[in-house]
Amino acid sequence: MAQPWKATGGAQLAKNAEIGRVAATTIEVAIASLSDVEHSKRTADRAKDRAYFEQIGQLGDVEDASPITDTPSIAERLRRAYARREELRSARASIADGRTRRDRARVAAYEFSIKTIDEEIAALEREDSRPSPTA
Repeated sequence: MAQPWKATGGAQLAKNAEIGRVAATTIEVAIASLSDVEHSKRTADRAKDRAYFEQIGQLGDVEDASPITDTPSIAERLRRAYARREELRSARASIADGRTRRDRARVAAYEFSIKTIDEEIAALEREDSRPSPTA
């Protein structure tokens, strides 16, 4: 999946974003909270961000704003990966027999995506089994 926010400096926003579905589709997108977006704008301190705050104000005082927190837990990342994998497996199973060129291309894309998610899951499970740095 393309991740345009990484190219635009929003990687920190993406870490804490909730994953939500576009209405009536299976397309998932990252949705950052308004407080995280405003924190990012304050941190960037660009002219367009200052104009934003002048025009609409802000949620609270800069001193009161909480910084963006850590990435989701390994358990949460695993849960999301398992869910994506199951959705892809279901979609793959819905393709009848792969006789048409289009169906074969879809099957190949689903299988590649499932393999990629399997690798992500394996890496997260290895990370989860490592001893804690505080232990």
